[in-house]
Amino acid sequence: AWEVAVYSCDDVTVIGDLTPLQYLQTFMASFVGLADGYTDATAIVIARSCGSPLWRWMALTYVVGVVGCQWLLMGGATLIFDHSGACFYKILHMDTVASCISMKPEDQNALTAWRLVNWVRCLAEDLPQCFFQTLFVLTVKKNGIMLLSIAIGACTSIMAVYNAAKRMAGAMGTSWNVLKVKRDMTRAIDRRDP
Repeated sequence: AWEVAVYSCDDVTVIGDLTPLQYLQTFMASFVGLADGYTDATAIVIARSCGSPLWRWMALTYVVGVVGCQWLLMGGATLIFDHSGACFYKILHMDTVASCISMKPEDQNALTAWRLVNWVRCLAEDLPQCFFQTLFVLTVKKNGIMLLSIAIGACTSIMAVYNAAKRMAGAMGTSWNVLKVKRDMTRAIDRRDP
């Protein structure tokens, strides 16, 4: 609800405009990111209730990866290096708002912060959680919530890396539509050459 309010009412910060389909896709990505945090926390409780020592490793990677690296370290860094607020909204899983905010040209380190936010999410949370949860499923018990958590973690990790690359490429003036047209033209030319 907060993301919808910020997107709808903040005409100063949120200057981009999304089509209804783009909005729905981006909002669902935010929801999946929130679900990842919930299923990771639930996986810790499941592992503990099954008596698996893996719960300690899951809890440690959650506290270090989410609370330490993402919320404290990257949250503070984004407030210092990105004055547009896009990176901070990304940390809050408000992807719709973050995607509509232009990073200011005078924020020399804003793109680096954006890349780091996404890579830290991937390397400090998603991948370690997927590893320990997969280990649990393979050695202790197959659990539906744990399998869902692994799937969501893998998806959010891929999305984080994709978002880092796409925002960076867009900031450098890369047009995804132009790249697709060039790729298609190259393929067509390659098919014609004997």
